Amino acid sequence: MSGHYTRRDFLRTAGALAAASGAMEAGVTAQGPLAPRNLRSNAQQLSAADFTYLGCFRCPPYAFFPNRTLENVQAANTAYSSYSPGSAPLASRVVGGERRFFIVGHGGAQNQVIEIALPPTLSPTVNEAPIAETRDYWNGGSGGVYGPGNSRRFSRNWPLGGAEVRTCGLLWDQQREVLWWSIGEVFQTSALGSPCLGYARLTGSTGSPSTPASATAFGPWDLNDTVSNHTAKGMIIELPQEVRPFVGNRRLAMGGAHFHSILGPHDFGPAVIAVDEPTDTSVPVSGTGYPWNSNRQVLSYANILRYGSGSPGSLDERGNYQYLRRAHRPTDYNLLGQFGPFPVVGAGGTTVNSEGGIGFWTHLDVTHGAVWIKTATRQGLVFTGGTMSGRTWYTTSGYVPHDWRPNVSGSGEAVPDMFDYGERLRIGSESYNPAFFIVSVDDLIAGATRGYGHYRQDLTIVRHPKQAPQSTREGTRAWPYGAPVYDSASRRLYVIDPAAWNYGTEAKPAIHCWEVAE
Repeated sequence: MSGHYTRRDFLRTAGALAAASGAMEAGVTAQGPLAPRNLRSNAQQLSAADFTYLGCFRCPPYAFFPNRTLENVQAANTAYSSYSPGSAPLASRVVGGERRFFIVGHGGAQNQVIEIALPPTLSPTVNEAPIAETRDYWNGGSGGVYGPGNSRRFSRNWPLGGAEVRTCGLLWDQQREVLWWSIGEVFQTSALGSPCLGYARLTGSTGSPSTPASATAFGPWDLNDTVSNHTAKGMIIELPQEVRPFVGNRRLAMGGAHFHSILGPHDFGPAVIAVDEPTDTSVPVSGTGYPWNSNRQVLSYANILRYGSGSPGSLDERGNYQYLRRAHRPTDYNLLGQFGPFPVVGAGGTTVNSEGGIGFWTHLDVTHGAVWIKTATRQGLVFTGGTMSGRTWYTTSGYVPHDWRPNVSGSGEAVPDMFDYGERLRIGSESYNPAFFIVSVDDLIAGATRGYGHYRQDLTIVRHPKQAPQSTREGTRAWPYGAPVYDSASRRLYVIDPAAWNYGTEAKPAIHCWEVAE
């Protein structure tokens, strides 16, 4: 695609695409602009039929449960705040033949890291699922993964750190034996220039609730003022080997579609941005405020997948409306509280209705991580998150679900599968499903080499892939999945579910497991 592409051009061609953009509950695929047909292997793209649910296990409600030493220590708490359900990163490594997982909880927004072990058995239901044992715990002291007192985790708005700065992504790097972390602020009014990436070298294990494990932290680093932290913060992944030659042999990427607030600067679709890899000697962001130290290493990057922003009526550098560049999705949604002028929007001014049989990524379509999966016959970049359907809104007062009138008091009764951020139903939708979003290697290569217009805006969407009973909390609220990890040896995909079961009055996570077809 090149030149000026207008709404009229879009509507003229949309009819030809409509038949391929319908929603299917098991899997959704749609055909947009074609990527080059130059598959780099004989592997087929992953589809909904390639995931077989094996079961789940529960994460401990706090580190070293049932030992009660850390029961009331906020930093050891694995619960997630209702405002930020998607800040559920996940990483994994093998120690002495044992599969382990790194998780965090809100912990007073300290997001301290807890390492748990894969139980010997899984359960088809959450209620009966085993609770994983804790192997180690890193707190915010001198040996924390974010530096002494979390000193390396801050933002442009919070240059000295604060509870609003969240850990959004984790990645265990077996090659360098470090734990990468990405960070972002919940309410980032100034997202440009905020640091987004750091890592920790785990220097000492204790296996004790009384003595935290130790680490040496490095970073953070930023992408300068050219990429919004809103877009970069959502994940850290290792790129497939097939893509690296097209992005300067960069190994790591950031991005996703991890929405918190201030939606205008966000990419409305699962962005993928290859980034430079800092080392122990790379000068990090420092100082007491923005602009940061001039001698820092600013990470250069290469765009792979980028999408239209949360400002649908603004124009991009080619003069195209931003909403036309968004990722496509099923058309089974409509807006409450619409307003104009063109484009007619709702949901806080970010979401637009479908046109010509094409749906556009909304404020409640999110991803919270991704992982590359390749088997003998299948491959794809799998994002995990969630997608909404039915009526949707983003208002100052909320809606009563049963009659859809404005709910001034905010005391509306929730209904099954209702998604909201815990803000008196102020932001929500009629129905919500956790989901997988799958991107092909051809589209990654097309994006890296030729840019927007040469990769498909349509994703393979697998709605509610559990193939098992819903989590125990979904009678009151459905939440998107958190981040995934993949074990290529066993072909097992593990995905964290941030609000799967209750411990007392708090929602706690579980980790689901699927086997991927060979």
